[in-house]
Amino acid sequence: MGSLERLRNSVTTLDDVGAGVERFFQVLNHLNNDKMKEHKRDMEFRNSRQTSSQPRGLLLGREEERKIIVQWLTKPETSASDIALFSVIGICGIGKTTLAQDICTAGDVKEQFYFVIWVCVSHDFDIETLTKKILDDITGRETTMVGLNALHKALKERLSSKTFLLILDDVWNDERYEEWVNFLCPLKCGKEGSKILLTTQMQSLADVAARAVQRERTQQVECQSLRFFGLEETDLLLLLNRHAFFGVNPDDYRNLQQIS
Repeated sequence: MGSLERLRNSVTTLDDVGAGVERFFQVLNHLNNDKMKEHKRDMEFRNSRQTSSQPRGLLLGREEERKIIVQWLTKPETSASDIALFSVIGICGIGKTTLAQDICTAGDVKEQFYFVIWVCVSHDFDIETLTKKILDDITGRETTMVGLNALHKALKERLSSKTFLLILDDVWNDERYEEWVNFLCPLKCGKEGSKILLTTQMQSLADVAARAVQRERTQQVECQSLRFFGLEETDLLLLLNRHAFFGVNPDDYRNLQQIS
């Protein structure tokens, strides 16, 4: 075989290798795009939990529960009681966070408190981290301070003589009672009428938090809870239509048959 023929064969081989590499990169880009989309959806979900904001009009079938909680939040205090607690209990995805977001942005609730503070807790019940999150929400900037004593002192100064509403969303720690007591310590410097709204899947956690709030109090501190159950069938259908026909008028698809 001559040199020219060998060169042609080498070029052909390189072309085949190049085509294979190109196909590989196409597959890789496709996988990366899918992964980026999944990551974006995950971050959007996380961000929706970590802030008190939500698109308006997302609340369905929770009018009675909303009324009960808003009445509790806005009713005048009849005694110089300590910080009060309301726990919303229900399984994952039943609407606890959505309702809490709706309530804490309502005008009649916001007018009741000097501070409305939102903290997504999840499984990480670290007192220093949570105290930083509260200070971050109050000041609107990231807290660089370190050390629990310094953080507690700063939080006490911020909350002193101020009425506040603290929303603790998606709380899981139902075991470390003493940590709850320590976490609540600076919050009790707030003004009469300050309140905590807590969302959780666990009745046991609501009980532990209530005991921590009640600790060493000479009078009964108000602690209430409300359990969420599933939506009614009509509300479920409305919710399904809202997501299935997002941005579309469902009346344009009357040929679709209801099967369940």
